[in-house]
Amino acid sequence: MKQFALWQAPFYSFWSKSFYVDVAKNWRGVAYSYLFLLICFTWVFMAIKKQMDLSYYVEHSINPIVQQMPVVTIDKGILSIDCPSPCTLKDSLGLPAVTFDTREKPMGIDEMPGNFLITKDSVYAKGQPSDQKIDLSTMKDHTVIDKKVAKQFLADFCKSVGLIVFMIAVPLCFIFCILQSLLYALMGILITRLNKVELSYPALIRLSVMAMTPVLFIDSIIKVRGLDYAIWLVWPLVAFLITCGYLIFGISVQIVSENNKPESV
Repeated sequence: MKQFALWQAPFYSFWSKSFYVDVAKNWRGVAYSYLFLLICFTWVFMAIKKQMDLSYYVEHSINPIVQQMPVVTIDKGILSIDCPSPCTLKDSLGLPAVTFDTREKPMGIDEMPGNFLITKDSVYAKGQPSDQKIDLSTMKDHTVIDKKVAKQFLADFCKSVGLIVFMIAVPLCFIFCILQSLLYALMGILITRLNKVELSYPALIRLSVMAMTPVLFIDSIIKVRGLDYAIWLVWPLVAFLITCGYLIFGISVQIVSENNKPESV
């Protein structure tokens, strides 16, 4: 009979020997429902962080550019603006960011002062390894974009980006973690055979999922604190070692539990 409930796993997975014994001996299945709920829980905070970061970036970096924006009209694939061309928008530091050039012979990409050039039929962006181009000629509808429309679009996008990140990240992370748990369980088979302990493959998968729990929590804290860019080179290796350590810990307590069983008369 189970001694620990599902909701207790995030806490006891960090330290409890009896918890790992219970997971291996008394739990059923492969604990993927628990894994999915755990990933959802951790990604709620990470998605909120991403939304807050984007909102801050838009407010301080994009909106100052939008504030200078002319009224843009696209009619049957031809773009026009309500001010003399070329027109260059500057960022918050006063550096050129976006240039509108709707003349019949617009400037070339090498001549544009910022990273974006918008002509009457195309949008160009400087980039590596090559420049990018978006063709406006396919837009047949009559479209008018002014500061208000642009700001409203950015505000709506910022409000929804957290949900977008959550909906994309959770399934991908869940699939990745499932694959990891299967590989860790294979490692567990080798460890159990070397130590002559009986554990089924589903039990080893459950132990692998619990061994991954501390890493998933630590990973979410790192991302929420914005430290992932500073340690992205070493964190995967550290996460692997931590998970392996907990898996070995989970298997070792099974060995101790088996050795402490009273012998049948």
